[in-house]
Amino acid sequence: MRPEIEQDSLLPDPAPADPRARLELVMRECVRITREWEPELRTSLRLSLEPAAGDPSLLRRGRAIGWIEQALTPLRETRPDIDIHRLAVVIRSATGIESFVWLGDVAGLERAEAAETLCGTAQALLAHALAETARPPGE
Repeated sequence: MRPEIEQDSLLPDPAPADPRARLELVMRECVRITREWEPELRTSLRLSLEPAAGDPSLLRRGRAIGWIEQALTPLRETRPDIDIHRLAVVIRSATGIESFVWLGDVAGLERAEAAETLCGTAQALLAHALAETARPPGE
């Protein structure tokens, strides 16, 4: 078995319109997947760090970026000044298995606290993007 690598979306149908609520739902599901598949994801991460790793495995293809991007889709109309793909990449870089491992193994957080931290980090990055792009140039 593999984690949800073939799902196109982690949002429910119907999904909320608010990007914050959508991101929260996607991040909760991403964190659930990370916790459920932690041993396999750790192995995949370890293998991807090997110099001769070559092509990424099925588990390391960046699906979470697409899921996060989909959560942020309403911003395309309401905030066209935000680069949705770039924001999704930034959020994923701070909330994936790499961060989960660091929070637990290095920072010493319990798994549940690490999971909450990842979800909070995603919301903080979204809030920062909304605040940054709302400022007039030069401020």
